[in-house]
Amino acid sequence: MTRIPDRNTSGSRHAEASECQTLVDPGKSRRLRAMLQGKTAEMQEQQAAAAVEPDNALELPADVARELQQARRIIDDEIERIMRLLPEGRKNSLFKIRFGHLEAIRAMEVQEIFKRLKLADTSAQLNRLRKINYHGEKVS
Repeated sequence: MTRIPDRNTSGSRHAEASECQTLVDPGKSRRLRAMLQGKTAEMQEQQAAAAVEPDNALELPADVARELQQARRIIDDEIERIMRLLPEGRKNSLFKIRFGHLEAIRAMEVQEIFKRLKLADTSAQLNRLRKINYHGEKVS
């Protein structure tokens, strides 16, 4: 009987690559530079879109608008937390199965969104936000 040598011997060598750089210098590749600039431009657009608050369709009082912004921050933080927990390639589809379409959720009343995402009602004063959706529009 022949003995098969163990692979975990001290003579085996392992190599690890922990660099996150590209193989080609972006200064030498026109296509790579365009792709990297496109990604950063997309990220900047998304951040700018998130930072810009839409105009209130109802001309809400200042205190109600402030509470709506607070509720929106809470909702956005919870959605981001949930999305981080989901697998990378299936985030949107699994979120849609569990909670529904993101735009459909944002079209709901703020109280319904809190119930759907199982958020604590004490973190925002939801009584003043009745019949108002995520965007500040009246919901019938």
